[in-house]
Parts: sequence; C-alpha cells; structure tokens
Amino acid sequence: MRWKLQFRIDPYLTAPGKSKLAHFSLFANLVQGLPGSPKFQRRGVWLPDRLRGTFALDQASRKIGGTISGKFNLSAVAFTEEKQP
Repeated sequence: MRWKLQFRIDPYLTAPGKSKLAHFSLFANLVQGLPGSPKFQRRGVWLPDRLRGTFALDQASRKIGGTISGKFNLSAVAFTEEKQP
C-alpha cells in the first residue's frame, strides 16, 4: 500500500516551537493508495475531524534551501482496509 504525507507551513510559522494543525496556516494531508484508483483515500485538516495533530520545529530557516526540521504527531480517522485476494 502506498502512503503519502504532505505538510504546508505558512512562512510566519517557520520558527522553532510547537504549533497545532490549523485549516490553512499549518496544513497536513495524508493519502493512502494511488490517485484515481478505487482504493484511493485521503485525510486532511480541511475535512472536519479527519486529521488532527501538532508540529514541533527544532530548526526553521526561511531561506530557500534552508533547513526545516522537527517532529509531528498526527491522529487520523481510520482508513478502510484493502482486501487482499
């Protein structure tokens, strides 16, 4: 099964510290399966109660090519299981 996790952080939040996932300023998207396939499922903070969590930055450079590092904690509504033949 293929998984993909994406984060988008507005520039004003690129500073060391802990932030809560928010609708647009700190955005996360978790995808299971290949887009266009019948098994494709997505969870994101724009879907109410589908994805929640926090993001803690240790380093946060605003320069192009700079380092951004940290840890995240996510809680997602369960995906449906893929049945194996």
